[in-house]
Amino acid sequence: MFRSTADAEIRQALATYSPGSTRGAQHAGYTRVCLQLFGLSGHGKSSLINSCLCVVKNDVFSNTARSANSNVTITMARKEYKLANCVYIIDNRGLNTLAEEEVLELSAQLNNLRMASSENEEATGKDSDVEWEPGVEKILSHLDELINKNCTDFLVPVLVYNLKSTIIQKNKQQFEKMIDTAYGATGLHPIIVLTKHEPYYSIGKVVYQFTDLGCLHIIPLENYTPQNPRRNPETDEKILNFLKVCLQEADRLIQRKHNPDLRKVMMRKIAARIVSEEEKMKVQLESLKKELQTTKEKVKDEMLKKMFKFFCYFLLTCFIIASNYLAYKTKQA
Repeated sequence: MFRSTADAEIRQALATYSPGSTRGAQHAGYTRVCLQLFGLSGHGKSSLINSCLCVVKNDVFSNTARSANSNVTITMARKEYKLANCVYIIDNRGLNTLAEEEVLELSAQLNNLRMASSENEEATGKDSDVEWEPGVEKILSHLDELINKNCTDFLVPVLVYNLKSTIIQKNKQQFEKMIDTAYGATGLHPIIVLTKHEPYYSIGKVVYQFTDLGCLHIIPLENYTPQNPRRNPETDEKILNFLKVCLQEADRLIQRKHNPDLRKVMMRKIAARIVSEEEKMKVQLESLKKELQTTKEKVKDEMLKKMFKFFCYFLLTCFIIASNYLAYKTKQA
């Protein structure tokens, strides 16, 4: 395996890291830094986790996070993987439509109002699928448990984006809302990881678009995959530097203003707001269902009326034809 001095130093820093330690704020009350990955389906979130795991451990590649073989998704649950004693990386179901309910679910996750299963729980089949639909009100039944468990986790938002995609150009407003959601939840603009970085793909335009949305850290790198598992020093260095940036950003904010006690208050307020938003969405959904049902009934009534008129015209036409035929036969006789 590769053992450059710089890489070894970053690995050692990861092994001894505690939240806030790079800024002398290790007593701020946080116990873990969690890199929360999010992004569209098939853009390389699970592959990034596999890459980080093998590079941090300086071991051969393993498809631990079960990345797919193509631009499709197989991750359906929120799962965490341990990189170091105090550093975790969290996989997630990919976004599909960037619809309002997906952004709302993202807000719940980035505010740590969703449980994440561990690797051990995944092995025993205890991980739960993420569903992009209203349902966060279930959180309220065990809110205290969630807050006490998760308020000492500091989340760093990481948006994984496939450079071959053009969706940011077509859906800039939705991306802006998603990035604002991440910033509002964590105090950090997402760190952007650009995957599928091949020589014939220009990254300049994509970098500009993310920069325009407020993102300062944009990192192009090629993930290791089951089809390309062979590690190389250049990719190792990029992955370790990506992790270094994540921890530096976390510590910058931990030092500035974050502490777990304030986080508890914020989590309660945010949970209440999310539930309120979901209630509005439910009301809107019920209203749309009623409108749809009313429209269906109207269409059905109109169709029945038209069919009745057509049937009447048909009978009348048949009667006229029969009458004329009988009159003709009578005249012939």
